[in-house]
Amino acid sequence: MMSSHPIPSPWSGFYRKAIRERQNQLCLAYPSLFGNTTLNATETISSPANVVNGTDDTLNDSTAGFRHHPFPLSPISDEIADNMIENCVGTIGLPIGLALNFVINGEQLVIPMVVEEPSVVAAVSGAAKTICQADFNPKGFEAFASERNIIFAQIQLLDVYDVDIDRVIQQIQFEKDTILAIANEYCSSMYKRGGGAVDITVRKITRSKPKGCVGHSMKYWLVVHVHIDVCDAMGANCASTVAEGVAPFLTRLSGGRVGFRIVSNLSTERIATARFKVPISKMAYKDVSGEDVANHIVEAYEWACDDHFRAITHNKGIMNGIDAVAIATGQDWRAIEAASHIAATTSVRSQISKATSDHTLGSSFYGPLSRYWIEDLGDEGTFFRGEMSLPICVGASGGVLKTNPVYRYNFGLMGYPDAKKLAMIMVSVGLAQNFAALRALCTEGIQRGHMSLHARNIAVAVGAPAHAIQECTSFMVKCGRITSATAKEYLGAHHLQSQIAQLAKSTSSCASSSDSTTQFKLSRPLSMFCFEEMPSSKSKVLELENRLSLNIAFASYSEKPINIEMTPSSISIHDPLIASLFGSKTFEWINAVPGLLARIKLSSIKNDMRRSNRMLSKKLKIISVLLNILTRRLLASHPAVISDFLAKMFELSKNGETGHTQTFEHVEPQSFSKRFRTHSTPESSINGLDDAFQGNISNLGIFQCDPYYAVDFVRARSTDEMLLVGVPLLMALWQVFNYRVAQWVGDTTLATSLVEEQSNIIECLAATLPSIEQSITSETPLNTIKKNEYVATLLHLHAKRFQTTLILLCDAVTLDIPLDSHTQRHAFRDLGRRLENEQAIAHDLSPDRILRDLAIVRRQGLSLTGDLRHGLVNIFLAWLHVVRQWPIDRIIAIGDAALNSQQRFLGLEHEMRDFVGQMQTLESSKRAPIGAAEGIDAATLDLSRNLEMYREYYGVLDLFKKLTE
Repeated sequence: MMSSHPIPSPWSGFYRKAIRERQNQLCLAYPSLFGNTTLNATETISSPANVVNGTDDTLNDSTAGFRHHPFPLSPISDEIADNMIENCVGTIGLPIGLALNFVINGEQLVIPMVVEEPSVVAAVSGAAKTICQADFNPKGFEAFASERNIIFAQIQLLDVYDVDIDRVIQQIQFEKDTILAIANEYCSSMYKRGGGAVDITVRKITRSKPKGCVGHSMKYWLVVHVHIDVCDAMGANCASTVAEGVAPFLTRLSGGRVGFRIVSNLSTERIATARFKVPISKMAYKDVSGEDVANHIVEAYEWACDDHFRAITHNKGIMNGIDAVAIATGQDWRAIEAASHIAATTSVRSQISKATSDHTLGSSFYGPLSRYWIEDLGDEGTFFRGEMSLPICVGASGGVLKTNPVYRYNFGLMGYPDAKKLAMIMVSVGLAQNFAALRALCTEGIQRGHMSLHARNIAVAVGAPAHAIQECTSFMVKCGRITSATAKEYLGAHHLQSQIAQLAKSTSSCASSSDSTTQFKLSRPLSMFCFEEMPSSKSKVLELENRLSLNIAFASYSEKPINIEMTPSSISIHDPLIASLFGSKTFEWINAVPGLLARIKLSSIKNDMRRSNRMLSKKLKIISVLLNILTRRLLASHPAVISDFLAKMFELSKNGETGHTQTFEHVEPQSFSKRFRTHSTPESSINGLDDAFQGNISNLGIFQCDPYYAVDFVRARSTDEMLLVGVPLLMALWQVFNYRVAQWVGDTTLATSLVEEQSNIIECLAATLPSIEQSITSETPLNTIKKNEYVATLLHLHAKRFQTTLILLCDAVTLDIPLDSHTQRHAFRDLGRRLENEQAIAHDLSPDRILRDLAIVRRQGLSLTGDLRHGLVNIFLAWLHVVRQWPIDRIIAIGDAALNSQQRFLGLEHEMRDFVGQMQTLESSKRAPIGAAEGIDAATLDLSRNLEMYREYYGVLDLFKKLTE
């Protein structure tokens, strides 16, 4: 949405997304980097029976039973590892996280970090968000690096007598050009690229006499440094080669004995600096004023200057960030650590401080690497300032970068920075990490957020499946016992231990992706759909974790991204694009949906059955509602294109099974229920799932498409913006629904049912029944029973579009309802079908809706086949036309008569009763026998109340009460 307020970041809410959803967003954001990656393309779902029995070697519990192609950011193969080090026996995996919100020298960056410690990525992203706010600091971190990437090659000269040492130093300096020429013979490739040996220095170092040392008569060490510009390489191997190459000449020149010839990991001429400033007014955090936060951080910095016990911990926090980026990009993080800590000493800090004018070194020999102060800039205001300079030797070429393809992908995420830029990124991350830690310590303390994430690690360590991790974490934090024993206690109480024991034996092998050498190009920016729930009037401030928020990234059709905001801050702004995509379903309407669904829902008389993952259920419901609205609107406005697109989606999923292309032209009434349940759960117990069933989930067409398939599909057929935005958004919402189910719904049968039911709903929105009009008007019309059966089939199609079964399945996510057997699943589907039909009937009998629908029928006609593309579907009006054979003109006249009459139910109470009675008679014949629900009866006890709420909501409760009198 184009407005005056800030454009939402495409990375908003990234931490709330499922891992597959995050990976899909990377495919969207970096098409050149991940363009050949297709998630969940042709893999199969693992059999729950195999999981329980411990025989499944394909299940990864982070995907909750769904297999997928390894994402390129995966561990290297054993074969590659074996060629990298000696005595290799395997590999170890570490998580790759993305540091977000960074702006460095005006450039927005996504920065990969590899770290096992919780809270590191979250903290640095939060700090960057504060520092890089566009309203006051559009350039973010100001960073710069030394002009040349200089590294030192050290040659140690021994046995040079003290009386000769000054003369030898002069001789070496005199032969400088000769020494550099020899050095460049050993780094010719660097020299050809404009680098190579550029200078030498000779150091005379006073020798100490440590206890137990070998006796010696010389007072000094004599060390020659060859300064080498290593261009974009880290340069360690190059420096060591040069040191060995020039050593013989230096030996002859000095008359001494050559000692060590090695690189130095301290490069005082390879300094990277980052600094920032934030207005004091923007420093407020966690109910602490900006002024107090700033003063406390400066106070913490000053303490570190005077106490090396505190300084070492201060600097460790800095290295949390720097090391994580170094590991992600294949750098020698040990060398960076060593250089950084020596840079924290007084002697080296004094050298570095010359470039930053920082002469406040404190009294301690070892001090903080970063520096903070408060500065009054006059009319600009008072600012909190932070700065850090470090000797960072990193490389953007050579070394192991080509050995492990993950490094190239991580470089690609940052736009393939050169060595200088990478050093600036790393020092900016380190400064942000330190700022985040100090800010937390000065306000709420570091343990609150850290221990919550630590609890997540414990939940994972004890074997909690992905869908139960958040619940297990919440339980430990709430009870204040963050231990393995507590986690196991929680899981045991929820009857998960037997499943977890088997999941622990299950492994997932990930093949390494081929190296990507394609030059990175962010060819299309991401468009964003943002929905954020408005706090209720009862609670003016809704806690962030309890507020429903969706941030859906989708493919852009042009270089200019589209940002669609449906948030409290955008209520007053009219956006024509939102109006075309969602019609009358405004933000206020959609915002009210969670509240309505909370009233009409599957509930349990047993309160202990309710789990703590309600937000997942809530999000799945709202995503499905958005999918429904968007599909209806697109079908109504562009029927041909949308029908083709949906047909293509289902063709991808069904070609392998049927060999036929999916169409939506006609559905035979008698086979319709079978048709829209093409993917439904087989009539077998959970322990006997067949191979065909196992392939259904990940074979859905929505998983098989390139992220930009929807854009390309529409572009070839239309230039209408509604289509160019709506179809990619539709595809993204559908994928997000499936991703979240796949990761966070632990029960395989329930997850399968959710994904299939959502597919069924979309299929039904596009489906149509064969016309019956000709048979009705012929000389031998169909009898009343056949007509009612046709309307009942139409009702079945129409009712599926109300999503009631899906809503029940979403509620089942928060309830421990067994769906293991065919009988239980059949009973659950029967419950959903009954509620769907009852809701559709109540909806279409509502006098207000009939009047609204009649106005549409006057313009667009009445659809008797369920086809949303050609007229409006109202089951009661269709029944009047098909069964009672009312002409369309007479039906339209109902609205005209209502304007001049105050009759209850528009004077159609008698017809409405007959309609309801006939539909209920036909439906009852298909209903599951009483008692078939078995284990789900405790969750269906509020059925009568729910039916009453439907009827009351639509204003027809009195009508139904009279039917039972």
